[in-house]
Amino acid sequence: MTKLSPSETFIQVRFNDVDLAGHVNNAVYQEYFDLGKLYYFHGILGSEVDWKKEGLVLANINIDYFLPILLDERLLLKTSVESFGTKSFIMMQELYNEQGTELKSKAKSVMVCFDFQANTTIPVPSGWIKRITTYENH
Repeated sequence: MTKLSPSETFIQVRFNDVDLAGHVNNAVYQEYFDLGKLYYFHGILGSEVDWKKEGLVLANINIDYFLPILLDERLLLKTSVESFGTKSFIMMQELYNEQGTELKSKAKSVMVCFDFQANTTIPVPSGWIKRITTYENH
């Protein structure tokens, strides 16, 4: 995987991602989207975030599949935050071929901020909102 920017990442399809039909198995798409989230948050929020204090849980994900992904493909994954709620936000992600010309799949996720020590939801940290909004509007 090659990191382009916090919102764009190249993903290499692995041999074990592919099923007997020669396509990437639908369950693997979630792993690709999770990698995009990881790069996005590390690139924008940095490494100083205490993920156990101000963590995230996935509340919902909807994935649309448009074109099959094959073993010899390299993918371009684009990630963004669409909107903020009080304790959650919506992420949008799109998987393209390497050139960014064929949309293979897209996902819409609801991410909820969570304090794992207190075992409760928390408001989206204001610093996160500021940094993400600044990045998205650049």
